[in-house]
This record gives sequence, C-alpha cells and structure tokens, in this order.
Amino acid sequence: MSAAVGGVVRVTDSDSGASFPATAIGSTGVVYVVWQDDRGLDGDIYGQAYAPDGTALWARNGVALVAAAKSQRGPVVVADASGGVIVAWMDARNGAADIYAQRFDAEGTPSWKPADGVPVAVMASGKDDLTICADGQGGCFLAWEDWRAGNQDILGQHLASDGSARWAANGAVVCDTDGHQYDPVISADGVGGVVVAWWDVARPYWRVGVQRVSATGELAWGESGAAVSEPDGNQAAPQIVGDGIGGAYIFWVDYRNDDGGYSNFDLFAQHVVADGGLAWGEAARPLCVSAGTQQSIHAISDGDGGAYITWTDERDLYDDVYAQRVTRAGSWAWQDDGVPVCTQAGRQRDPKLGRDDDSLLVAWYDYRRESDEETPQDIYVQRLDGDGARLMDQGGERIVTEDGARLALQAHARHGRVAITWMDRRDNGSKPNVHAWFSASASH
Repeated sequence: MSAAVGGVVRVTDSDSGASFPATAIGSTGVVYVVWQDDRGLDGDIYGQAYAPDGTALWARNGVALVAAAKSQRGPVVVADASGGVIVAWMDARNGAADIYAQRFDAEGTPSWKPADGVPVAVMASGKDDLTICADGQGGCFLAWEDWRAGNQDILGQHLASDGSARWAANGAVVCDTDGHQYDPVISADGVGGVVVAWWDVARPYWRVGVQRVSATGELAWGESGAAVSEPDGNQAAPQIVGDGIGGAYIFWVDYRNDDGGYSNFDLFAQHVVADGGLAWGEAARPLCVSAGTQQSIHAISDGDGGAYITWTDERDLYDDVYAQRVTRAGSWAWQDDGVPVCTQAGRQRDPKLGRDDDSLLVAWYDYRRESDEETPQDIYVQRLDGDGARLMDQGGERIVTEDGARLALQAHARHGRVAITWMDRRDNGSKPNVHAWFSASASH
C-alpha cells in the first residue's frame, strides 16, 4: 500500500482490527509503524515501513513481526542508529504479562535471537506501562511498572545493540519504595545512561520522583531517587527530556494552587542536573499558572540542550493548545505561560510534538465542528518556528475530518520527514484500524 506524501493512508485495511500504533522515523527517513493486530488467534504485533516518498516497503496490510503463542500487545518502538527499529511489547506466551523485544531492519528482518523476541522480563508477576528510548549506541533503555515485590515498582533494562541485557536479568530496580509507583517516562541522559521519572503515591501527597541509571545499571541519585519538588499539594503525569549532559528536565501537572475543587491544575518544571541537584530549587519553576486547568503535557528535546513542551489549556474556559520552550540556559524562550498554538472555537485536546530540524510540529484532537447533535473528532496540525511563531494558518491545518473516533495519536518528525499516526474507528461498532499522515517538507 502506498500514499502520496502529504495525504492520509490507511496503514492496514484488515477487518479484524488494528490498534495502538507506535511510530518511529529511522536515520534514513524510513517511517516504521507498529501496532497490535487481532487477525491472529490471540493478537500479534504487526508492522509496516514507508520510504521517504510514502511508498509502503512491506506487504499490504503489514507483516507479522511477532506471532508467538497467546497475545502480544502494547508495542513501543524507537529508531536505532543504523536505519532500523527496536520494538518492545507485552507478551502472554508464558501465561503472564512478560516483556520481550526485537530489532528489525528496513526489510522487516529480525536481527536478534531468538527471532520471536529477546526476553526482557519473564516472571510470574504483573507488568505494565512499558516505555522505551534509544541509548545512542544502537540499543535501548526500557522501563515499566512491576508487581513482583507485592507493590507497584519501577524496573528497567538496558539492551545493547546485539540485544544482550546490560542490567540484572529480568530487569533492575529503579524505584521500589513503599507504596506504588506509576507511569514511568524515560530519556537518555546524553552521557551513556538514562533518566527515569515516575508518579509516586507512597507519601501523603502524590510526588514525581526521578532517578538516573548508568549504562551498566548503577543508580546515581540514591536508592530511591529524588523528589523533583516538595511543596504541599499533589503532583502527577510527568514528562521528561534529557538535557544531554547527564541531567533532565521534568514537567508535571501540579495541584499546589488548587483549593480542593480540582479546577485549577497548573504546570511546573524542574531541571535535575547530573549530580541529582535541583537547579530550580525545591519549589521548582512554574511552567504555566494561568487560570483554569492545564494538563495533558507532552515534551521533547529542542535539539539544542533544551526542550519543547505543549499541553491542553482551559484558561479561556474551553480546551485550547499552548506551547513553551526552555533553553539550555534554563530560561523560558517564549512568553510567560506559553504561546497559543490553537485557540479556535470548540475544544482542542491532547497535543503531541515532533521536532523537524528548526521547527516544531504540533498535532491534536480538534472538536471545533462539535454541535448539540454530534461531536466530530478531527485531527489538526500546526508548525511553530524556534521563536514560537505559527507558520501555518492561525487555526492550523486539518488532516482528518471523516466521521469516527480516534485514539493513540503520535507525531514524529526528523530531517523534513513527518509522520502522524493514530488509531481510527470510522463507524460505530466497526473494528479499529491504523491511519497515518505523511509530509516530506518542513515548509508543508
């Protein structure tokens, strides 16, 4: 299956259902789309690759990357350093929720042995919320929630470029303090290791914790990691971006200014430096403290030691999309409380980011066509330059307006190659399928 660059393509038209796509752009411009597919007996992992001109490189409707016994689900992907892609997933072949991984080249051929996946964590314990990032050396870091000790802890693994595990067998502990730790997010630290953040409910207040782990598995910031900020009030839903010199920026939803009515969530930020110190103090720094609620953060590197951040913002009653940039010097590059990405009528929600050389791509779910009779869910995109100025029409560019519901939106950009993917259910009662929108020009 092929598509003209700049148009929408249905990645798979299988009637059995395809869902929860994960996407990466390789160093050669090949776009890899991987998803959970129900055409097998229990559900398998399928994938498709697209050349820079939009031509599908693999078989129509994708190829089975993993079709082991029982179900495989929840794939996460990252491009490696050699034009291929590393895929990790949750796997039930042993009767439990285990984790496996495999590297595939541009032809879809597995590189590691065994071909149906390298075991990452195979134990009779629950596991969930798997996340991945590249290690910069052809391998990857992984982190997940794990119940093996009776509580929900954060564990991780470092896979080298040949698929071998660098940390303890079945995963090393990143944080196992009392209570539960949720929703790990990870980013390479730029000097060979990884920084992991999570949401910790082990204290009177929910806290965001963070830990740095070396390439060989040593914990750098104490046995339990560090708290990013200590004022009264809950913290949740962290995002993380490595600073490239051993530390990371952490962004989260913060309740310190809420009066208990759950109507005034703000966004705060912290820069944890290489030695674990808090560059912005124990109170951290406000990212956005406008009226109303700010939430649904997404953050990525700006390619220059800083980060881009976007979020859903209710300062004008209805959901809009705003964005901000933090520089390597630690200052906000754009106006206080962020620049508007889209403030059109109706609601705009859950934005995702992709960095395309010197510009920023933002994609979101859009409800501007909503009425009393129906709630159409469209997808729009906008580009910002490095100064936060919009490069498209004020309302953004509409890429999907057909009827249906959408989930699992992702946006990726690399050297002029853009891929936006999502899970799409066009008709009530129909099986979901995976769709994508491609662009090959930063000026599109």
